[in-house]
Amino acid sequence: MATASVVPTRMRSINQTVLIVEDDCLLLLDARIALEDAGYAVVEAADAASALAAFDACSDIAAVISDIHMPGATDGVDLARIIRARRPDIPMILTSGDRRHADLPDGVQLIAKPYRSMHLVDQLRTPIAA
Repeated sequence: MATASVVPTRMRSINQTVLIVEDDCLLLLDARIALEDAGYAVVEAADAASALAAFDACSDIAAVISDIHMPGATDGVDLARIIRARRPDIPMILTSGDRRHADLPDGVQLIAKPYRSMHLVDQLRTPIAA
């Protein structure tokens, strides 16, 4: 009788890269660990300028998660618009402690802070798998 082997989530590779843009190092670390445990590769950035440089340098980014409020001249909403102009099909999630963001680009999800990192992973799986 054949037995199925179960590979722990941490060991499974999804072969997709997620760009995380977060200036709070603890939130960034928590999100990165959750995504890596779920099998994603992660590219990190602390602001929009660094995120755009990473986005341009890494052609295999499959999704973007960004805080809305971060240092620099460009916030997460503007970053989402710039990335959408370059790749309209890329799944994007924005996070914020402020729930009043009516001006989000089409198709961009908003997750309110505080959030559980597994909620972030669950929300990410749906658009990438689609």
